[in-house]
Amino acid sequence: MSSTVEQIKERLGIAEVVGQYLKLERAGVNFRARCPFHNERTPSFFVSPTRGSWHCFGCNRGGDLISFVEEIEGIDFLGALKILAAQAGVDLAAYDRREVGEKDRLFKALDLATKFFETKLLTNEAVKKYLVERGLTEETIRAWRLGFAPDDWRHAADELIRQGYSEQELTAIGLTVTAAKNPAGRPYERFRRRIMFPLFDSAGRVTGFSGRIFGGDSNNEALGRNQTGEAKYVNSPETKLYKKSQILFGFDRAKMAIRQADMAILVEGQMDLLMAHQAGITNTVAVSGTALTTEHLIKLHRLAGNLVMSFDSDEAGIKAAKKSIDLALALGFNVKAAALPSGQDPAEVIKTDPEIFRRAVAEAKHIINFHLDNLKAKTSDRQQLAKLVTNEVLPYVKQLANNLEQAHFIDHIATAIKLPVDSLWRELKTVKVLTTQRSDLKNSPRSDLEIETVVESRAKRINKLLFGLLAWQKSLPAPAVDLAALTARLAELATPAELARQAAAAAGDQELLFEVELSYAGSTRLADEIDELIANFKQEQLKGDLAIALAELREAESDQDQARLDSALKKCQDIGKALQALTNHN
Repeated sequence: MSSTVEQIKERLGIAEVVGQYLKLERAGVNFRARCPFHNERTPSFFVSPTRGSWHCFGCNRGGDLISFVEEIEGIDFLGALKILAAQAGVDLAAYDRREVGEKDRLFKALDLATKFFETKLLTNEAVKKYLVERGLTEETIRAWRLGFAPDDWRHAADELIRQGYSEQELTAIGLTVTAAKNPAGRPYERFRRRIMFPLFDSAGRVTGFSGRIFGGDSNNEALGRNQTGEAKYVNSPETKLYKKSQILFGFDRAKMAIRQADMAILVEGQMDLLMAHQAGITNTVAVSGTALTTEHLIKLHRLAGNLVMSFDSDEAGIKAAKKSIDLALALGFNVKAAALPSGQDPAEVIKTDPEIFRRAVAEAKHIINFHLDNLKAKTSDRQQLAKLVTNEVLPYVKQLANNLEQAHFIDHIATAIKLPVDSLWRELKTVKVLTTQRSDLKNSPRSDLEIETVVESRAKRINKLLFGLLAWQKSLPAPAVDLAALTARLAELATPAELARQAAAAAGDQELLFEVELSYAGSTRLADEIDELIANFKQEQLKGDLAIALAELREAESDQDQARLDSALKKCQDIGKALQALTNHN
């Protein structure tokens, strides 16, 4: 382990780190919480400050504070290290890498490209003026590392080539592209004459870019293209570092605010996001030109149960967001809609008056109520309204993961449109909704899917616990049991070679040691509990032997082999007596 990693672990307690993401409860000397990685009602996720480790007994995941950040943030080791180093005040530049990995080198290339674009923005007064007119301050522009890609085919690329990067590496990070008509030609830059928005991962590392066209009648909002046919926005392609289904713009800076508020605000564009954060509404993230995915939502749901979506309050806005709403409801989010003034996006509203946007978020309605109110405003004809509700509102009710929620909204809708509750329930049964694949939802922290686990045989499980208890007691300065006596008793259950093997395996199994410590620490009758475990182990062994003997008995009967039948019958009787004696003794 490097000294840098040791420093981080010395300065940060694991409970402190995990507690930033989960609500921890005291459990003796340890902490527990509901696991963020699988669905559960009873907390089975434990944190041990003494061991500096965490473990979930429901999904069998565990590790140290670095692996926890890797799992919860969905990033690699270096990404987790960067997050923790910043919290611990440790200089990550001193981290001793024996070999700089390919991904780390590509991250550095993207950072150099970002610096290049930042420098170009500083010298372009027209772009700076445009951004300021849109409402951004110089501080926001600098903090979010906005840049500008000049109208040049090789400017940034040549700079990185001079820094020692290859053409293949520039293509690998999505900076350059080869012409389809001339695949053997020299790659050219993907981003030209564009305002550059760096896209960050959870650790704050640049993974790609979103570039907005600037100049050439670039503000043709209706078409999304300028007069030369260029797209208004161009994003980096999928690369080893940039996965559009995982990256939410602003998530790296919004995650803690989302957890604290138990609410994520979802906007559509980069300018919406930047203006929201500039106004102090820091629990905001943006989809940044891509469809909202299950992976995006799972990442948000690990931090919050409430999702406020900010889009146009007309029917077109709702219909455009329908799939996102369906996914969010299916994952168990409490989905709300913030109604903005007609025709205005969040950036425009915030520029005019941030309080209008804050009020819209605070007064956001549940998506079902929001849609229902819109439909009621659209028509006063009861028959037409009932049809619209059946086609457009009931599918949202059907997506709700909770039956009580469904009942609540059925009652509410029935009252609002003056229809019998029974008829709405009948209609609900016929509604067809988005079918989400099991593989997409299996990691949802509050989905109704169950975790499939491989259950060990009871005898094997008890045996493992016994050797775990021996290893745990050996590690204590003052053991609560006689170690020699316990070792001798375990020697009766295994050969000398097997005894040594299992004892060594248990001593190195941190998850097992964690489990026995949680289960038996502080027990005033540990010796009695060990006696019970040994007796139960012997019982399970005898039950296994009896099952084998009964199978032999059935086989002998089938073959009409009297000698084997007598032998198997005696064996069954002997095992039965031994089981009875063991039961009576207990």
